[in-house]
Amino acid sequence: MKFIKGSASASVKIENILNNSEITVRAKQIGGDTTQLSSMFQGGSSLVSCSAGNYSRCSEVVQNVIQYGERFGRQLLGLRYDPNNPLGAAVIAFTTRPYESEGLYVFPGGNPIVVNETKRLQQAMTKEYFNLIEDIKYTDHRINAGVVGADFTTIRNTIEQNILRLVSAIENSAAYPDTTSTESNRYWNTKLAYQDPTSIRLPAELYIICDNCHKQEKLSTSNGKYRIMENGNARTCARCNSSHMHFECRADDAVYQLSVQRYSGNIIHKDGVHFRGNATFKISDFFALDNLKTAVVEILR
Repeated sequence: MKFIKGSASASVKIENILNNSEITVRAKQIGGDTTQLSSMFQGGSSLVSCSAGNYSRCSEVVQNVIQYGERFGRQLLGLRYDPNNPLGAAVIAFTTRPYESEGLYVFPGGNPIVVNETKRLQQAMTKEYFNLIEDIKYTDHRINAGVVGADFTTIRNTIEQNILRLVSAIENSAAYPDTTSTESNRYWNTKLAYQDPTSIRLPAELYIICDNCHKQEKLSTSNGKYRIMENGNARTCARCNSSHMHFECRADDAVYQLSVQRYSGNIIHKDGVHFRGNATFKISDFFALDNLKTAVVEILR
């Protein structure tokens, strides 16, 4: 203001400057529909110049720029990224956050939570495998011993199917640890149910076994008693005629009583012999064989 009011010569200088100056208005748009940018200039260009004191054209363009900016937000309605649409949204920056913000942790050896859970599931499957092996050994023992009273063969077949499924799950987990959870769930959800073979209570049965050819024969009872010697005659093997025999009382839990009678008429009891599983014995384990007439085994319970 002081410069304009200074003197007449100063006013002349200002006028000369205005008459010899030029104003250029340029427009640049980032985002939105850039095809609408030329509407501010009403001539299809994005550049306008004013000089020689004629600034009305530039003033009009500046006013249009202000109005265009006020309406610019409408161009962003429904805007989305589409690589095939040149007028669509463009990626100008990426906003990132650390994995920890989502509860994810990146470690050279893998997420310790995931690693520990994988090991836990693998250990559970391994423990299950050894449990199945113990069950199948138990059923084999029962089957080989000729035990009756329970279908151990069916139980064994079921256990064997579970073992095959479990081995497949363990192998897949070892090769591809990321599948451990899936493999574990698949096995447990499809495991075939079977009766615990060790929980089956078997009735007491008495067998005579040949020490020579190993033939075994289940003895029949008479009023709950097994007569294993009659008139001083010890049992002999029906196959090889050997007199070397022993007895097995097969039961899970039983109390039996062995009684012998001598020719003199005396009856001697061997009371309260308690056992679990197979009890193997010979008469001579308890009594001298001299002067024996009969020997009887009675299952008390």
